[in-house]
Amino acid sequence: QDWDSAQRIAEAHDPASVPDVLVGQARVAFEAKEFGKAETFLLRAERPELAVKFYKDSGHWEDALRLTQEYLPHKLQQIQDEYESYLAATSRLVKVISFLNSWFYSVQYCGR
Repeated sequence: QDWDSAQRIAEAHDPASVPDVLVGQARVAFEAKEFGKAETFLLRAERPELAVKFYKDSGHWEDALRLTQEYLPHKLQQIQDEYESYLAATSRLVKVISFLNSWFYSVQYCGR
């Protein structure tokens, strides 16, 4: 996609749509795992909450927390709570997998 042209046209003819162009660029950058670039686009679009969401969705919680602290301090407790829930869920999943692996190996061992 020709983002430079899209941005020039938006700036010249519909300045209110410039943030939409930047968000589009950010989505493409996040999909390409160019996180710093995507973050820059979203901050230029004045959409830090979307950058936080993208970071959370991709498991980059440290970056989500950093941006929240810097640009959305009123939401910091909420994001910290979400992160703690994520860690707890991840810990439970690891325990279940570990149990299943142990069970599988014991069944396999006993079956011989």
